Amino acid sequence: TSIINETDGNQWLSREAVLSNGDIVVTWMDGTNNANIYAQILNSNGAEVGSNFIVNTYTSSWQTNPDIIESKDGGFLISWYSNKDWPDSGIYAQQFDSNGVKLGEEFELTDSSVPFPNGAKSPTLAILDNGNIYAAWSQTSLVDNTNSPADIYMTAFNPNMDRGIDI
Repeated sequence: TSIINETDGNQWLSREAVLSNGDIVVTWMDGTNNANIYAQILNSNGAEVGSNFIVNTYTSSWQTNPDIIESKDGGFLISWYSNKDWPDSGIYAQQFDSNGVKLGEEFELTDSSVPFPNGAKSPTLAILDNGNIYAAWSQTSLVDNTNSPADIYMTAFNPNMDRGIDI
């Protein structure tokens, strides 16, 4: 069953999360020009709840590689790679309530102190029983115009999206 109402371009890299209320949220990358990250909520019977919606606020340039988890309050968090501030692109996230309403603004997860963070790729999210959320991604750094090996980076924040949680 197709849940995507778009007819142009490829739809790629889908991920899903089951919410505690029984709903399922699917997120994916829209493969058209200026690709965006979309999401769709489905009820426990697989029927669409509302229409699909754009996750990211910045809609120019590419957004790709989404990941999703349920948050402790029953909502969900979606992360993705954004080509937002080329060449200083990075990993971003947006929090939603269980109805798909945005909570706050999208925010950056990557460490802007790492040179040339556009090497950040493939974000993943995890949540612990206490509600703390961990995000990890691979990232290369360009120093003196040479590619350094990719490293794995991680950040953590509490359920209120405050950073500073020990990793």
